[in-house]
Amino acid sequence: MAVPQEAETDPITDHVIGVFWAANRARRYLAGMGGAAALPLSSVEIGQAVGAYGSPLSRVELDSCVLAIDRDYLDGV
Repeated sequence: MAVPQEAETDPITDHVIGVFWAANRARRYLAGMGGAAALPLSSVEIGQAVGAYGSPLSRVELDSCVLAIDRDYLDGV
């Protein structure tokens, strides 16, 4: 099986994905007797990533994109 080529991207897409992964490292979890469940990201985690790394995007645009990625991420976990 051939290894697929990496998809072409642009700096803004790379930035949004980078902010998602940075915010993901600060993700909160709900723990109980049955185990732990990842909670959706919030503007708090995104704000921490933006505070640490900055962003050329408005918070409304960035939050919208990162939260959409997070919904897909949590659906696959």
